[in-house]
Amino acid sequence: MNLAGRPALAVMLERLRRSETLSDAVVATSNLEQDDPIVRVCDDLSVGVFRGSESDVLSRYVSAAQAFKAELVVRLTADCPFICPEVTDRIVRAFCGASPPVHYATNCLRRTYPRGLDAEVIARDTLEAVAAEATSPADLEHVTYFVRRQPQRFRHLSVEDREDRSALRWTLDTLQDFQLLSRMSQALGARVLASSYHELLELFDNHPDWAAINSDVEQTELSGIT
Repeated sequence: MNLAGRPALAVMLERLRRSETLSDAVVATSNLEQDDPIVRVCDDLSVGVFRGSESDVLSRYVSAAQAFKAELVVRLTADCPFICPEVTDRIVRAFCGASPPVHYATNCLRRTYPRGLDAEVIARDTLEAVAAEATSPADLEHVTYFVRRQPQRFRHLSVEDREDRSALRWTLDTLQDFQLLSRMSQALGARVLASSYHELLELFDNHPDWAAINSDVEQTELSGIT
């Protein structure tokens, strides 16, 4: 479905071009025919694509990282069209600058950012080690679940903002979500691809009724993941 005249995935990928820390963006999708339209969107934007198992997303990520020679993997999910590169960059820098070093950094351990700005940073060698051990369907499907549920083994870093805006939902899973994101797109106009996190917050502060559009959506969670 389109936001501002573009597929939602295209909005996300175009917004990511403003990142200061990412050297490349790669879409890791399945090898099923039903995902061919995703490849066409990426081809139109000259974005790299890796295709792998639909169910074993962990192996898909590892293989994509190996194919594109990524030493550090930043995991972003495609239901986040309004991803904010400055938030993602903050998490990457926190991971790289952590002392002592950490295995995993994210803004999802204790949420302060709106849902829809989620980012996870993990080294490829950590993912490779996980892929060599993980066997449960949940671990294979959710990529970082193996790491997140073993904080005693893998050092975690929670990246949090000073202001808690975690009640806001900017992700795209339901029709209500789409209605909200469409309204955001229309209001932003030409700024839809360049708006910053603080611009988006200001937009919501100016339209306090918008949060109610998808406030009743219940987020399904895995045990240990919030």
